[in-house]
Amino acid sequence: MLKPEHEKSRRGAEILIRADLAKDLSRHLAERLCEQQRAAVREGRAYPVVLSSDEPLFRLPDGLVKRFDRDLVAAGIARPAGKKGKWRVNRRDALGRSLDIHCLRTTFNSLMAAASVPLTTRRILMRHAAAGITDEHYTDRTLIDLRGALDRLPVLPLDGAAAEPATLAANGTDHAVAEEVNGGQGAIGGSVCSPVYSTPRNSGAQSA
Repeated sequence: MLKPEHEKSRRGAEILIRADLAKDLSRHLAERLCEQQRAAVREGRAYPVVLSSDEPLFRLPDGLVKRFDRDLVAAGIARPAGKKGKWRVNRRDALGRSLDIHCLRTTFNSLMAAASVPLTTRRILMRHAAAGITDEHYTDRTLIDLRGALDRLPVLPLDGAAAEPATLAANGTDHAVAEEVNGGQGAIGGSVCSPVYSTPRNSGAQSA
């Protein structure tokens, strides 16, 4: 649970996490409890049985941004760049985007989009009030298989005879339907099209 005072909208929120992450966090908190218990024995204080409810989930280290920069360099995502004799990190990627801790949210949403998670689900997990923000500002298109998405479209051959009969029958565009539409003369222009039936209204016929 995220307390209202720690949440941007000041409403509080329930943060869903994966089971494997919950297991890792449980192990991390157990280790923290052991540290406190050893310190209590060493200092002669009351022996804690559980962690205090006010104990933060994470202890953010000093110099968090600098540590993050070193992680980016170690991962090959960013590169060191010298300026006036001082060591710093160039956090611009090939597209000119700045890499920071907040960009991890972009990675989170982009990986879900690449896994075909619906936009509504991603918006809720990202805790966005408006759906437009999620994909407009938090999607990295380079992580999404756009070519694979195009390849999932049905094959539309110019030669109707080359299309798979099963596909044509499933779509209602097999030769039997095409011939019926064209007055028994075969597929129109040798192509395959959806059935179109004339009615008195759209054929210009006058009612009696």
